[in-house]
Amino acid sequence: MFTNEQISRCHGLLIAVCIGLAACVGPTSKTVDFVAVVPDEDEIGGSNGLVCEIASKRDAFQNSLTQLVGRGLARAENEFIVTTQIVAESSKDEASLQVKNLVDAGCGIIIFDGSTFLQVASDAAIANPGTQFAIVDASTNLPNLYGLVFAADQAAFLAGYVAASESKTGIVATFGANKDFYITSSMTGFVRGVEYFNVRNGGEVRALGWNVIEQDGDFVVKDDSVSGANMAKQFINDGADVIFPVSAMSVFGVLSVAIESAGRLKVIGFAVDLSIANPSSKGVYLGTVRKRFDNAVFEAVHLMLDKMIGGVNYVGTLENDGVGFEASFIMSQKFEAEIEVLKLAIVEGSVTW
Repeated sequence: MFTNEQISRCHGLLIAVCIGLAACVGPTSKTVDFVAVVPDEDEIGGSNGLVCEIASKRDAFQNSLTQLVGRGLARAENEFIVTTQIVAESSKDEASLQVKNLVDAGCGIIIFDGSTFLQVASDAAIANPGTQFAIVDASTNLPNLYGLVFAADQAAFLAGYVAASESKTGIVATFGANKDFYITSSMTGFVRGVEYFNVRNGGEVRALGWNVIEQDGDFVVKDDSVSGANMAKQFINDGADVIFPVSAMSVFGVLSVAIESAGRLKVIGFAVDLSIANPSSKGVYLGTVRKRFDNAVFEAVHLMLDKMIGGVNYVGTLENDGVGFEASFIMSQKFEAEIEVLKLAIVEGSVTW
């Protein structure tokens, strides 16, 4: 489990974890106004009453992330009486140009909705010291750029515990898109959760795909559905009946294999709840390790309006509801209570890894 200090040491790392929820939006840039509420400058503080988001249209994950960020902005509108605006850009060059337009338009807070914009956001923060910036899924040490990162390993620990309890074969597995700190920390959390289940319940469930001691394991060669399907088939051949892909598009390959397995293989999602946008595949999910982008963005707006940040990161945790594990099956009351106790133990620090 990592801390703020550890995350700060990982400055510059990009999160490559992407999971799709909905179809990609089209290639044409379009500005969307959520509401037209004129802020009270005495309450909010001049131009900070306009909060803007620069969204990426690269793939389905970014579209879904934008929706969650928008949910956080909508909450900020209601509670802080601000106006929000979202612009969707296809490239980093477009985003760089859009920053100038948004600053000129009076945006006091500009949020980038993915780590792909880290360099753009850093350059913009340096060039515009009077404007507050935030970026999702990337860390920072600039005084006016707020990083929104997530201790997803905490929720992955719960996922590992649940996976071990639900496995019929006694073998579960995980793999990553690449050997990135944030990806591997989630893989570690998952494996440690399996181990904790064994200790608590006298189990012998094995976790494939990641060696916590050696910090090495299985990663897809290319993050696509074909690689994901091949990885899933390999794990099935090894006896696994639950897979936790900490990856991008390769998760769809795992889903296709799970659907073909007619219930023999279950999948644990990552970052966003795929079962919501893909109800036809809902039955293959055991649950999702979620990043609450909406809560992170709301908190970022709150702090930036109050000028309470500078060279620090928001860290989404179980305690502040920045991350969580959401089951896709009905737990018994006894097991649900057991998971809640474990969650509290992680928050209090009595369970660590």
